[in-house]
Amino acid sequence: MSQALHQYTPGDTPLSRWANRATWGVQILLAIAFGAAGGAKLIGVAPMVDLFEQIGWGQWFRLLTGSIEVASAALLLTTRTAAIGAVLLICTMIGAVIVHIAVVPSPPVGPVVLGGLAAVVLYRRLPAWRSVPPIQKGEIQ
Repeated sequence: MSQALHQYTPGDTPLSRWANRATWGVQILLAIAFGAAGGAKLIGVAPMVDLFEQIGWGQWFRLLTGSIEVASAALLLTTRTAAIGAVLLICTMIGAVIVHIAVVPSPPVGPVVLGGLAAVVLYRRLPAWRSVPPIQKGEIQ
């Protein structure tokens, strides 16, 4: 058996590899969930239109929320931007919790769980985001 199979680079432990894979799994699940939810808001699915009528801020707020969710879903798909997407989703889920408590008579379990998963992504991806050097003029990445 090759020695290379048993050598790890510093910081590359089986636990860190497992945690990275788990974080990617959470990011992908959140991207699917928010891509679908945001898309439903953007195309005007009837329950979404009704919900935002009930909120009372107008349909512009549905479009804004849908745009934030779709953009956040896209940002979750790269390590470099995942922390930004997670922050946007955490803020959106805080707003959703407030709406569930103050406007819609239903428990805010969904937004709490999704916001918690976004917080896990933020915790895991923030160090990677900080360590990425800025893009230099003329550099393509």
